Amino acid sequence: MLRAGGLPYTIVRPGWFDQAAPTRRRLVLHQGGRADGAISSDQLAETLVRTLLTDTTLNTTFELIATEGEDPSPSD
Repeated sequence: MLRAGGLPYTIVRPGWFDQAAPTRRRLVLHQGGRADGAISSDQLAETLVRTLLTDTTLNTTFELIATEGEDPSPSD
């Protein structure tokens, strides 16, 4: 219904919420399936804010998890 309504949207499907280990800081976006992983609350919050500030996520649905690695750079 949301997609058919014609209004702009972004759907973010986070992995296991607030279950990411401290070493899992690299964000991974998947589309069209199910991502199996975890994400911390601060990573999810930052991603949600970023989706409001960019047009690249407009009218998309994506899964979001964190994997082993460093924080993304501000340009990611």
